[in-house]
Amino acid sequence: MLLHLTPFPSLAFVIATVVVSNAQALCLDRRDLDRYYRPSLEQEIKTADAIVVGTVAHVQQLNEDKTDPEGWTSFIYTVRVKKILRGNTPPDITLSASNDSGGYRMSVGETHLLFLARRGDYFAVDPCGNSRDLHKAQTIVHRVTSVLQGKRDAP
Repeated sequence: MLLHLTPFPSLAFVIATVVVSNAQALCLDRRDLDRYYRPSLEQEIKTADAIVVGTVAHVQQLNEDKTDPEGWTSFIYTVRVKKILRGNTPPDITLSASNDSGGYRMSVGETHLLFLARRGDYFAVDPCGNSRDLHKAQTIVHRVTSVLQGKRDAP
């Protein structure tokens, strides 16, 4: 069988590249890079410094790499806390996210369920965790509330 190679990428490669580039973070287990990592809801409830529902009020794009004047290295989000499910936060929090596959992305006006980790002056969200847009998180909010109230058989 004769294989014909061309300088142009195959359609499958192009589709795979587009799908991967628009996907969530690649979450690998730090102890075994051949395994995927995603904390269970129960793990994240236990380890989060705070769990809140908040609306994005402002997004600031940062360019910390002067060799790439058009590239954004990270984002600073100002989030107005609407409801605290666990922990203590001020009414407005500052959340930092890197501009790579490991950064949790949000847009102004969106409301999210956020499992927060304190990182100095900022909070951070595990992009492999259970934080998500509130429209997609109603069941998770119910489960978090049930776990925090001590109900073991939450759906």
